[in-house]
Amino acid sequence: MEENEIIENEEMNESVEPTPEERKEQEREKLINDLTTEMLECESRLSSSASNIGDWKVIKCYEASLQSKPMPYDIDDLMEKRQMMRNRINEIQEQLKELENN
Repeated sequence: MEENEIIENEEMNESVEPTPEERKEQEREKLINDLTTEMLECESRLSSSASNIGDWKVIKCYEASLQSKPMPYDIDDLMEKRQMMRNRINEIQEQLKELENN
């Protein structure tokens, strides 16, 4: 290898630090990804058959009410926890809107 080729290869292997603007954009993208992941997890908890606040519990309570049977779960507690999850989803959606507009 000639000396010029060695110097060029060494320069290509050097890591370049991101600028403050690039770093800020990377942090913004990471936050968007983290929030999106959290929102999907929250949505999954509401619909999952394995979740303790999943739709299936609401359906079981509804079926019991249609048959005038006692509630199989504490419906007030269930609805409160589900509403907290929906509130968190709404918060995340607002945060994502703000991040996407900046």
